[in-house]
Amino acid sequence: METQNLLPILELDELVETFEYVNIRAAKRAIRLGKFPVPTFDLAGRTVAHVDAVGKFFEQKKKEAIRQMEDWDDEAA
Repeated sequence: METQNLLPILELDELVETFEYVNIRAAKRAIRLGKFPVPTFDLAGRTVAHVDAVGKFFEQKKKEAIRQMEDWDDEAA
């Protein structure tokens, strides 16, 4: 029986899917090189990231996309 994660974290397999890494090995390499998009930490031998960090990452990406769209509108005017 699978247990539900009650902590506000995403485990590495979920992060791989969320950030579209090819596999766990590629994500671990990015983490080791300091190139993973969000901070991760070790929790009981598992690599995890806090959901707030992931949410802030995507919120920032959304703001950047909106800013870019506004710039395009300004250039077209």
